[in-house]
Amino acid sequence: MWFRKPPSAVTKKIHRLTGISKFSQANFSSMTKGKARIISLSLYPFEKGFFINPNVTPPLAAFLADWGIEIGYHRIRHLQKHTNYFQDLRQEYEFVLNNRQHQIIRDESYHWQLTANWQEVEG
Repeated sequence: MWFRKPPSAVTKKIHRLTGISKFSQANFSSMTKGKARIISLSLYPFEKGFFINPNVTPPLAAFLADWGIEIGYHRIRHLQKHTNYFQDLRQEYEFVLNNRQHQIIRDESYHWQLTANWQEVEG
């Protein structure tokens, strides 16, 4: 969640010409630059239908999809094969829970925490 891969010159040009953002804008490191204080983290399993194309083989479809959304070829191959959306959602939730909560960026310490309600945010 903290990993930030700055866009290359080619990626920036694609974005300027097409409006397609082939780079993460919502990793925690980028959010620190924007001084985000409160975020809403959405957990959802991708629908496998987005990664299946009857006109190409599953590996090629995964390669093309990864070019477009850059979540990783192996992640897309997993999504093409899985049969349990709830299990995928649970794995996303566990990924969040098990991720680093503290990080130093540009010599500054940052921390995130899950909250159960608005009162915890205000407190």
